[in-house]
Amino acid sequence: MLHRRGTQTGRRLQTAYLALAALGVAAEGSMLVFNGAMLASHERAVGTHGEWTEILNVLNELAETAATAHVSLIAPDSTPARQHELEQSFVSRTQALIRNLRLVSSAEAAADLELRLGNAVAGMSRMCEMGRSHWRGDSGSPAPDGAETRRIAAELARAHADLSATLTGIRRKARGLLGEHLQDQLAFAESVRGVESVMAGVLALLIVGAWSYGRRRARAEAQAAAEREELIQRLERAGEEARSAIRAKDAFLATMSHEIRTPLTAMLGFGELMADPSTTPEQRAAFASTIRRSGDHLLGLINGILDLSKIEAGRCNVERVPTCPVWVAQEVTDLFRSRAREKGVALTVRFELPLPQLIASDPTRLRQILTNLVGNALKFTSVGSVTLSVQASGSDVIMRVADTGAGISPEQLRRLFTPFGQADDSTTRRFGGTGLGLTISRHLAQLLGGTLELTSTFGAGTTATLRVPRGQALGAPDLTTESSLREAIRAVAAEPASDRRSTEHTLRRVRVLVVDDAIENRRLLTLFLEKAGAIVTTATGGAEAVRLAHATGSSAPPFEVILMDMQMPDVDGYEATRRLRAAGFAGPIIAVTANAMAGDADRSRAAGCDDYLTKPINRAQLIDVCRSWASAGLRRAA
Repeated sequence: MLHRRGTQTGRRLQTAYLALAALGVAAEGSMLVFNGAMLASHERAVGTHGEWTEILNVLNELAETAATAHVSLIAPDSTPARQHELEQSFVSRTQALIRNLRLVSSAEAAADLELRLGNAVAGMSRMCEMGRSHWRGDSGSPAPDGAETRRIAAELARAHADLSATLTGIRRKARGLLGEHLQDQLAFAESVRGVESVMAGVLALLIVGAWSYGRRRARAEAQAAAEREELIQRLERAGEEARSAIRAKDAFLATMSHEIRTPLTAMLGFGELMADPSTTPEQRAAFASTIRRSGDHLLGLINGILDLSKIEAGRCNVERVPTCPVWVAQEVTDLFRSRAREKGVALTVRFELPLPQLIASDPTRLRQILTNLVGNALKFTSVGSVTLSVQASGSDVIMRVADTGAGISPEQLRRLFTPFGQADDSTTRRFGGTGLGLTISRHLAQLLGGTLELTSTFGAGTTATLRVPRGQALGAPDLTTESSLREAIRAVAAEPASDRRSTEHTLRRVRVLVVDDAIENRRLLTLFLEKAGAIVTTATGGAEAVRLAHATGSSAPPFEVILMDMQMPDVDGYEATRRLRAAGFAGPIIAVTANAMAGDADRSRAAGCDDYLTKPINRAQLIDVCRSWASAGLRRAA
């Protein structure tokens, strides 16, 4: 898209640039044509001015001819031929003058001057006629009568005065027309200069515009080239990311296949051996323990993937509740004691006083982090020891897990906090694992407001340092003496493990409806609940569960707890729960589902469930939840 948009922009700018260049050439050509026309007009104006000058000279000559005629007509040497010559000269000059006037003046002005010149010709003819009347006969002798001569001379003077006045008016008129012509030429010249200035300005603007568009075009082409380069780089990066994603997916599938098949092999194999009649009770107990451990390993693997998904989606929440760091550290250490003994590795926990008795943190997530760190330390330590130490430092609590294992090189260390990252392929082949533990642990540490760092010396061991804040003051005194520390440790030892509590008869005669479309799940839940003393009814789907719940309301005591599978064909658990609530069922409904992604618990509660359990089901947890809701006696709002 960037390439196409840049090309279109370049083409539009190129078209605009060519159009402006054409306009500039046309304007320059028009300017040349206009200048040529102005030059021709100027030449014509100069020629017209000369013609007007010639006209004025002719008028002056006519005035001189009239004056000459006035004198010579009564001169002693005047003859009729001389008089006729003067008259014809005056008439011919006048006619030529009229032709010129028609060329250089308007029709109206030419007609006016022609009329006046006609009057002048008439005056000249009258003067010549008077001159001829001075002579008698054909001899050409002057008239002897002196009185007659004086009369003719007086009339000639008057006629000459009239003719002079006429010629003077004509000259004045001609000068006026010449002045108007000159004014017009001056105004025209000013207009020409104005037009020349405008044309020059337009041409300059066109040239500047073409230059500006040329620069914009160059910039646009450079920008388009840069965008094309950026697009190519982005496509290359996207291609590399896609190839990396494919490689990561392939690596993930390979790792998951290995991690899932390994415990499944043990579970299926030992399950088959347990069905063998020749297997002894002791063997069956050992096989069952192996199957349980393999199942726990699979569950941990799935939970790790789900935790990473929640963390990356930003939907992994932590609590801030009173938490005893001594309890958490002691519990994790006790959890791995048997494994450490089996490997011949010394596992110790060390507390450096003083220590806070309580901090504001999430005990479940803190235990998860330490479990991963201690488990990794034991996994990679063949001989020597693993030590978990706890100490206070200012406003933080620092927990260190140090081992004497093989250690990690700096290059390998950088890969450990990436998802599915391990030291190398040989590590996966030798020790197993998905490489999710450290990634999840670091994210959890950050969610708790702390940090997790790893240091290692190749061949000498590794130390993981977890730092978490103490949080707000909780009022409990710090552990400052050995006796107070021993009391805290004894309290941990006295706390019974939840999965070891006796579940016998804790649900005596509690009516439970188990809804699940899988027969294996119905059988397992029924066995768990009946061993705890519950009265169990099963349903294979949501519609049957709604029917049974309505039937118990009228002909039998109502169910005290409903365990609802949420993912079922036809009417699923969400719809069945909504129907039960709409029909007025107020008892507790507990979602039991394999949907363990972020948001599934909220969706179940939004449908009307009171609690939420994920598969695979922990027996003790199932019994505790059912007992808690059954004893409550009424539905708790979501």
